[in-house]
Formats: sequence, C-alpha cells, structure tokens
Amino acid sequence: MPLWSKFFPMGLIDTHTHLESFARQGVLADVLARARAAGVDAMITIGTSPEDWRTYQEIARGHPGFVHYTVGLHPCAVEAYWGDGVGQLEAFWGKSGEGREATLPVALGECGLDRFHLPRDVAEADRIFAWQRGAFAAQLEMAKRLGCPVVVHSRDAFRECVAMIDESGVD
Repeated sequence: MPLWSKFFPMGLIDTHTHLESFARQGVLADVLARARAAGVDAMITIGTSPEDWRTYQEIARGHPGFVHYTVGLHPCAVEAYWGDGVGQLEAFWGKSGEGREATLPVALGECGLDRFHLPRDVAEADRIFAWQRGAFAAQLEMAKRLGCPVVVHSRDAFRECVAMIDESGVD
C-alpha cells in the first residue's frame, strides 16, 4: 500500500495520460503495471485526433475500470477539414459495430484553443486560429447536447476559451 494512502484514503487517478505511444511501442502492459504498482487506481487517456480515438477505446475495453478514455479534436490537430473529425465524435457515445455495448468515453476533449503553436505568419495564424475556434465551438455544442464533461486545452488563449465556454452554455 502506498504511503500516501495512509493520509489520503481516496484513490489516485491519473486524469491526463496519452497511452497511444506506449501501445504503439509495445510497452503498454509494463506502463500500466508500473502505474498500478505505484498506487494508481485509474487512468484517463486523452483523445486528441481521430488517429487515437479507437486505440484508446480498445485500451479501455481491455482494462475495464482501470483505463478510461476521452475523444476530442485537440486544437493542434485542427486542420482545414476539421469538421470531418468532429463529425465522428458523437458515434463514440453509441453502440459498437459488433452489437455489444461500446466502452463509452468519460468526456469530450481534449479540445480548445492554442495560440502558442501557431505559425509566425499572421495571416496563416489567423486562419488556423479561426479553424480552432470553429472546432472548439462545435465540440462545446456537442458536449452540451450529450451532457458530458469537457477536457479543455488552453494555451495562450485562456480568456478566449473561458468566453467561448460561457457563450456555449456548457456548465
């Protein structure tokens, strides 16, 4: 039993992991075993693009009650056709194709705004930031409709993120 549990009887949850790279490297089982040995009771692996959502869903299915996942379009993954990715999100709150109940995400995200990673060219940065705003607004609308929590990424755009959240009506 970890020493901290003597003082804090609640479980330890890692609320923001990105397990996809460990799965790809073939070391996921070791990483999860080390987390359990360190006293972690649950993990939430954070979806950032369509490329990792199914992987995270499968990891969660393989480790029920220990690994949970989210799906969302990270602002750094937003491109001109961001609507295609956002359009795929809601399906994760439905049934799997094999007739069994899907392992459902615990939140929508990681979504938000990121000025830090924008290009130096002002026109290009404005264009990409407009895409980010559109993708974030669409995901906030979806989260409101689904009644699910949101994982927000905000880097150098705090006031804008808060304003968009307030405008969306998401609690």
